[in-house]
Amino acid sequence: MRRHGVQDRKRGAPVHRSPGYRRRPTSRRAQETPGGGAIRPEGWVLRQLELQRNGLNGHLGEISAWLDRENNAWLVEGGDRGWEEVPYWLRGYSHLAYLLDDAGMKREAQFWIEAVLASQQENGYFGPVNERNGKTEVWAQMIMLWILQNYYEYTSDTRVLPFMKKYFEWELAQRDEDFLEDYWENCRGGDNMWSVIWYYRTAGRLGNVSQKKNNDMVKSSIEEEKKVVEQMIFLYCRKKEGNASLCPACHELLTYARDRLNHCKFGNDKPTCKQCPVHCYRPDMKKRIKMVMRWSGPRMLFYHPVSAVKHLLREL
Repeated sequence: MRRHGVQDRKRGAPVHRSPGYRRRPTSRRAQETPGGGAIRPEGWVLRQLELQRNGLNGHLGEISAWLDRENNAWLVEGGDRGWEEVPYWLRGYSHLAYLLDDAGMKREAQFWIEAVLASQQENGYFGPVNERNGKTEVWAQMIMLWILQNYYEYTSDTRVLPFMKKYFEWELAQRDEDFLEDYWENCRGGDNMWSVIWYYRTAGRLGNVSQKKNNDMVKSSIEEEKKVVEQMIFLYCRKKEGNASLCPACHELLTYARDRLNHCKFGNDKPTCKQCPVHCYRPDMKKRIKMVMRWSGPRMLFYHPVSAVKHLLREL
């Protein structure tokens, strides 16, 4: 049976494709939202949103100890409450405020958003400092980035993009062994990556993606590039080809890639390969490394989330 050109099959049955089949890339437009205010709720949807406003969502701040402004971690340094709960609540609350164009709710949301924007430190970090095993945990910041993205789409507040860029520079400056190490933030590293993609596209549309990087914070070193390409080749060889150890062909490719990086004319100022103006690979090796990157790239987030996020940050 066929529906909309797709043939039904039993769960777990193999997918048969022609030898020349290539999955079409996801449409860029399909990944983008219409922007705040482009769609207005009506009818049943509007009624459900009004029920949320009139119910717990709209009044949680009146009863929740986590949203109490006294000694709240998002309002005062060293506060003892709300470091995670405020972002969870504010994400839905602020979005609802703008969807309904509710003046009172927008004032309440603005109060918290102003506190967030004012909390950024000189090094780019913002919000409460929550440490696990001596390492800074950034799960709450990931949620707050979503809030700022929605807020920007509704208001075009010019403070948001520089704020996010400075924070991403802080992230990139963290040592790999200290970044996304806690269980929950490691599991949700893709949420951080989505905010980076959103920033890149939004700033790019406005022409605000700087071609000159802050070399103290965003330097892309040769050793970091070697680490990423090695992870990709090992991942491809083991998971795609099913080898227990690196096969001769993949070992040859890894040796070649390392040699190219060792002789890179840009040194520690090297851009990522995607952005590099010089194509230094032999045609046969270029074809092989592209095949590896095409397969391993999307899977890096699951097997090497820190490298995946930082690689994307280096492309800003």
